[in-house]
Amino acid sequence: MKESHDTTIKPASPESPICVLRAFLKLGRLPVRPRPRIPLHRTAQIESNLGSINGKGCENITNQHDDDSIDSSEIALTIVCVAYRRPQSLQVLLHCFLAQTSQNFRLLVIHDGPDDEMASILAEFASRYPHRIDYLFTEERYNDYGHSLRQIGLERATTPYVLFTNDDNYYVPVFVETVLRVIEENDPDIVLFDMVHSHDAYGLTYYVLITEPRMNRFDVGSGVFRTDLARAVGWRSRDFAADGIFIQDVVAHKPNLKIEKIDKVLFVHN
Repeated sequence: MKESHDTTIKPASPESPICVLRAFLKLGRLPVRPRPRIPLHRTAQIESNLGSINGKGCENITNQHDDDSIDSSEIALTIVCVAYRRPQSLQVLLHCFLAQTSQNFRLLVIHDGPDDEMASILAEFASRYPHRIDYLFTEERYNDYGHSLRQIGLERATTPYVLFTNDDNYYVPVFVETVLRVIEENDPDIVLFDMVHSHDAYGLTYYVLITEPRMNRFDVGSGVFRTDLARAVGWRSRDFAADGIFIQDVVAHKPNLKIEKIDKVLFVHN
């Protein structure tokens, strides 16, 4: 007797990895629900599949942007990324920016103190993408949540706008294009956008932060600032709550501040 098999196609659970991925790729707002747990053997298979898309490895995908077609004087955005000994996470962030649909940015990675492994990774990326990626290492570790490093990066920024982010974040492929379109159309002082926290926080393991320009509603990676405005305020706090203090200082500094809000999830903080 032949075994009978149920061939009915059942809809995926809203909490399944594919549903979460679809929602994120649509840049929509994700529901607040626990993060899906993927078995280790499936994780390995997913990583293998991500490394090869239609026969093309990540190197082939990102190499399409390895050019200097944008004049350095026309670069609109400096991305200041602070880092500390997370080589795998850092490479995810680097690839996410190299895969952006708009390459109108300059990425500066600042590492908190010396580290040979991180130096090797950054040297390789910078040699392959010299018009996109630069880096530096501080002589000693500040160990202040990256805020001293953000100030160093801010002082080095030469573009009209600046983004502060961390080495454990990653952004959707249309992030730069979306933000720069808003800047071109509206000439704002700040561009805010929503985000996903994928780590454990506030008793939740996977939740959306609807960003607002105030304490406890703003993450350092969820806003792009006019560089001269950010520099006028600076990162005066070195505490855990410095993100909120920074956004409050910016809002208080300039009367009639022009803020544009993109009501979409554009990055994930791990």
